[in-house]
Amino acid sequence: MVLRHHLEQGGEIIVNALDKMTQPISGIEALTGVAKTVCHEHELAETLGKLISIVGDYGLLDIRAGRGRNIEHELIAGGYWSGALVSKAMIYDTAKSRTVFEDAAVLITDLEIEEARELVPVFQAAVDAGVHRLILMCTKISEQAQALLLQSKTSDKLKVIAVKTPGLRSDVQMTNMTDMAVLTGGKVLVKAAGDAWSRVTPEHFGRARRIWANEEYTGLVHPQGDPKEIRRHINTLKASYKNAEKTEEQQALQERIGKLLGGATAIDVGGLTETEMETRKDLAKRTVSTLRGALREGILPGGGIALLACRPALKELLTDRDSLDARAAHRILTAALEAPFRTLMKNSGHNEGRILGEVERAGRGFGFDLLSGKICEMIPNGIVDVATVQKQAVISAVRAAALALTIDVLIHRENPPMLTEPDAPGF
Repeated sequence: MVLRHHLEQGGEIIVNALDKMTQPISGIEALTGVAKTVCHEHELAETLGKLISIVGDYGLLDIRAGRGRNIEHELIAGGYWSGALVSKAMIYDTAKSRTVFEDAAVLITDLEIEEARELVPVFQAAVDAGVHRLILMCTKISEQAQALLLQSKTSDKLKVIAVKTPGLRSDVQMTNMTDMAVLTGGKVLVKAAGDAWSRVTPEHFGRARRIWANEEYTGLVHPQGDPKEIRRHINTLKASYKNAEKTEEQQALQERIGKLLGGATAIDVGGLTETEMETRKDLAKRTVSTLRGALREGILPGGGIALLACRPALKELLTDRDSLDARAAHRILTAALEAPFRTLMKNSGHNEGRILGEVERAGRGFGFDLLSGKICEMIPNGIVDVATVQKQAVISAVRAAALALTIDVLIHRENPPMLTEPDAPGF
């Protein structure tokens, strides 16, 4: 337990040392360089580097399966949600298979429309609010109500379409509705709160310069909500993201923030077979996650150099000269910090001890470029590691070692089933 304490203390010292070395990253070229270290695909790395430089660390980037071998991408104005038109008959632009309303209003609800007469108060409130283009959100709509909405196609005063409330689960629907209400300045009508169509007033309508919908999504372009409220909402979600411990929770918050920021990109990843396509999609997702981490917390010299530079900081462990456990922890952690660099040298056929000496004499930030076989400054030459990845690796390694010290039995399977199944996800 004493050795465990010193190892954990040393882990904190290493993470703090990495924080001091971290440098910010920006620009397409730098992001593309980081992407290449993850995906090792030139075309994919260039595309992702470009798109992340546009949308930033929180912007929405949708990775989809392509239709061919190549990688394609598009920029989408505004944010969009998975709320499809309730009927193909509500498509106004058949050539593009979607409906676009300019200077439109949206009524955000999770209510059902069972009878056409329920919509009368909605139409009256829309007329009172001066609305000429309206999008109704609902979880279910009867054929009778659909027929009434379709009649508005020929109306010059009020055109109305209906879309499904985004999300399958009630909690997801609620978060989506809340975000859309903040963006558009509208008020949400919630079934669980006892709201009904009869309670609709002009204040319930959210506004946007353009609202579009197709058979998959509903999008908002230039929503007209209060900018202060939008910024406050985004900052709240960012704080929640930083405190989130589960990956799934972080991903959900990431997506919400991206939609609120406005502006999105989509990339279609192709492949010769479905298996190759799915593999490249997973690779693209991992690369995007790494790039976002680089934008948020910066980069470090790669090739194991950042970890080597943490060794002097470990002298803090030796303040107690009589502690044999502190000295043991110092030796263990020092050897661990050298291991990545030594492994790289050994795998490439170089004399690890000799190259390590040359790197140490070269000075801070210098390392060994395996491709050129020369000592160089790592970051200017694009040999980098993402700070979040390095710190998490240190934390995970120290925790694993500390756990191994304080339990009775360890079981390690030589050939885990997941590794022997070629079709397993991620392999």
